[in-house]
Amino acid sequence: MPNAMVTIWEIDAATGHYDIDRMISQLSTLERSRANRLRDNVNQTRFIIYHYATRAILAERLGAKPAEIEFGYGAFGKPGLSTGKSRQAIWFNLTHSDGKGLLAVSTAGEVGIDIEKMPDDLNPSALSETICSNEQIAELLQLPAELRRIAIIDCWTRKEAFVKAIGAGLQISPRDISVSLDPRKTSGAVVAPWLTGCWQYRALTVAGPYRATVSTACRTRVSNKIDLWKF
Repeated sequence: MPNAMVTIWEIDAATGHYDIDRMISQLSTLERSRANRLRDNVNQTRFIIYHYATRAILAERLGAKPAEIEFGYGAFGKPGLSTGKSRQAIWFNLTHSDGKGLLAVSTAGEVGIDIEKMPDDLNPSALSETICSNEQIAELLQLPAELRRIAIIDCWTRKEAFVKAIGAGLQISPRDISVSLDPRKTSGAVVAPWLTGCWQYRALTVAGPYRATVSTACRTRVSNKIDLWKF
C-alpha cells in the first residue's frame, strides 16, 4: 500500500461543547455499560466523547454512520474493527489523559499511541525503578538533571505505545523493553529480547504539559500534523 500511513487526531474532552445525549445514543451496549460504571461525571462524560469521536472518525473513513461501526477485541482487550463496513484494512488506537485524547488511525498495520500529562510531583528515580532496566536507569542518570522528568515520562509513553501497538496488555513488563530515554531523540527503535520484526516509536508534539508517542512497525509513515476533531 504505497499511500498507507498513520494519521493522528486530537480530541478535546475538557473544554469542548458537545451533545452528550446524541453521542451516547451512537455507542454500543458495551460502551454505554462501561460509561455507566464510571461514578465520576467528568470521567463518564469524557469517556463518551472519546468513544463517540473514535466512531465518528472511523465512520468518515469507512463511509458509514458512527453507530454502524462494530468492534472486536484481541486476546488482551485491544479493540479493532470487526464486521460489515468495518471489515477493511484500518487499524486504530485511542489514548487520553486529563481531558486530552489522541486517536491514531492507520492504513499500514497495527498502531499504538500513548499520551501522559506531566505530574507536578513526579519523582523520576522512583518511576524508573518500576519501568526501567538497570541499564536504562544508568542512562537516565547520565542525562542532565533538568531533562530527567521529561525523559522518564517519554520512556513511559514510548513503551506504552509499543505495548498497545502489539496488543499485549499487561502481559509484558516495561523493564524488558528498551527505548531511548533521551527526549531529544524524537524517534528510534523499540528493542526487546523476544521481539520479532522491526518496531519504532515517534514522539508527537502536543500543546500543554503533555508528552505523547506513537509506535508502529518500522518504515511506516506517520503524518507530520495532528488534526483537531470537531463535533
